[in-house]
Amino acid sequence: MQKVCVYALTEPDHGSDASSMSTKARKVPGGWILNGQKRWPANSSFADVFVVLAQNTVTNQVNGFIVNSGSPGLKALSVARIMVAWVAIGVAMGAYDTCLRYLMERKQFGAPLAAFQLNQGEARQDAGKHPGHAWITKTARETVALGRELLGGNGIVTDFHVGKAFCDMESVYSYEGSYDVNALIVAREVTGISSIRPASRL
Repeated sequence: MQKVCVYALTEPDHGSDASSMSTKARKVPGGWILNGQKRWPANSSFADVFVVLAQNTVTNQVNGFIVNSGSPGLKALSVARIMVAWVAIGVAMGAYDTCLRYLMERKQFGAPLAAFQLNQGEARQDAGKHPGHAWITKTARETVALGRELLGGNGIVTDFHVGKAFCDMESVYSYEGSYDVNALIVAREVTGISSIRPASRL
């Protein structure tokens, strides 16, 4: 039988310095209890067995312990993925704030760059997808269009209803405020400047 094995030495605060290892192994009746964190254990998301290096609390020596992937208390990537997500959001928000400040302060042709529709559209996209009319209708329109494309020639006949849905979505996409108008409304809320009625005549 073949199993995927992980070698877990490196730690978040001490790297691969085994002499400074903070992961501890405590002897208990019937086995050992390990406490600590490891970093960069390759293949940990699908490994069968972990070889975890930890400091024996009795001898203070570093020993290797075989830990099965289903062992209680063993968690792989549950913290790292959350941290990566928040780092990505932080970087994106920092870039967004810088861009928005630039668009508000930089002027061309007597008006701030944020007053131009194309720039407002980009700023609106940076701020995130609008959770209402604009984003939903745009996504639904793209989904139906992809479905029609996947059906090939049958996508335009009535047998499969996709052709009708395609036409229906063109209507839904346009009424109660088109996607572009809704996008500009969102951009107005983000920048405080309406490009639907330009701040100045160019």
